[in-house]
Amino acid sequence: AGLVSAGQQQAFRATNEVLKEKVAKIKVLKSTKKMSPDCMTFGVPTRPSTPVYDLLENRYQDRWILLMRESELAQREQERQAKRFVNSKNIQDTRTSLLRQAV
Repeated sequence: AGLVSAGQQQAFRATNEVLKEKVAKIKVLKSTKKMSPDCMTFGVPTRPSTPVYDLLENRYQDRWILLMRESELAQREQERQAKRFVNSKNIQDTRTSLLRQAV
């Protein structure tokens, strides 16, 4: 019971074609599998490549220095504007300031 010779198994497979149908179904399933786009690796999007020319020419450093200069100039201009605004106000004279002007 359950023991089959190689010849009997070959005859059974030739008449029933059991494995050939399964192999055909597996091939169909594999071919319908979705392929990921070129910009994906294992389902994770790939990062853009680093521009080597910018690295070699120190452009990142130059951009940072320019950005710092611009922000520093903007801050200085704001300070100048603040000083002009304070000086342009009509500040009332105190008794001490009036006495100093009289001397």
